[in-house]
Amino acid sequence: MSSTLFKKPSAWWHLKQSLSLAGRMVISLIFLPCVAVYVIGAHSLETLMASSFSSAQRHKRPVVLITGASSGIGRAAALHLAKLGCEVFSGVRNQAAMDDLKKFDRLHPIILDVTKSEEIAAALNQVQQFLAEDDLIFTALVNNAGIGEVGAFETLDAARSDRVLQVNLHGMVSMTRTFLPLVRQSKGRIVNVGSGFGRLAAPGYVTYSASKFAIRGFSLSLRQEMEPLGVSVSLIEPGATKTRIGGKTHDSLNSNRMGGVYAGLEDYLEPMTGEGIDEYGASPETTSAAIAHAILSRCPRATYFPSWVMFIGMIFAAMPSPLNPFRLSVQAYQIKKSIAIGWNR
Repeated sequence: MSSTLFKKPSAWWHLKQSLSLAGRMVISLIFLPCVAVYVIGAHSLETLMASSFSSAQRHKRPVVLITGASSGIGRAAALHLAKLGCEVFSGVRNQAAMDDLKKFDRLHPIILDVTKSEEIAAALNQVQQFLAEDDLIFTALVNNAGIGEVGAFETLDAARSDRVLQVNLHGMVSMTRTFLPLVRQSKGRIVNVGSGFGRLAAPGYVTYSASKFAIRGFSLSLRQEMEPLGVSVSLIEPGATKTRIGGKTHDSLNSNRMGGVYAGLEDYLEPMTGEGIDEYGASPETTSAAIAHAILSRCPRATYFPSWVMFIGMIFAAMPSPLNPFRLSVQAYQIKKSIAIGWNR
């Protein structure tokens, strides 16, 4: 970038920014308890109202299909559901993952890329054949497949960035559209796995957050359409979780580094990927119980927050943008590193 276009801020600019930031942090702390009470109260009310939905049909041998079951949340959920007596069709991407899951009882691994219509159709055919052979009905579709891409939006490779939306959002929509007749006939369940980034927009996660915000809207709207038909749609919103995505996002951040005007943001994101998630993230098994409840309970909730971290995220998301602690922490880091978006270090 040309130095004539972006000039280094003066000491007075830094002082004004620091004072403004400090003032907003103080106000943020004042707002925090009120917002926390609102968020916890709203969640408690939603949990109580879930008891009004009790039309789920009890299935003698629940049959479930879960996408993205090679590792992480998907694999943990598949194993947990199988232990509870479910027949679980586990969507994976390669033969190695299939061989791994074949070792377990009641797991039926299938090759399934949610961006390929022919593989979705093949999955439907396999499930229908299994149902017909054993005179069973389909219980639930779990849309879990997802990928991430981290870095300043301008630095992201367009094709890789677009694929995040194709897998996370369009893949979920395609799977739901294909399996909805089966779910509707059995008055079954649809369980969509979103993310805390579907409530809290974060810098460095632009396309990932966009996909997760869309998933939340898709899930809540579809729930309203399906509820009169006896079908429950639930959204699972995990917090930071120790999965392969954590390591992949770290690799993604490194490959997308641009430096210059984005150096401060990139350094800020470093602890939030890879080993950072391994340090403070929850285990994938934490989410398994929520997925099982959404499938097997007579009173499934609209949304589930498996990790306590999500309550913090919801509180942050409910605060006015200028007072959002997440946003303030980014700004504080940039000032500390003597960087502001719009000038070269």
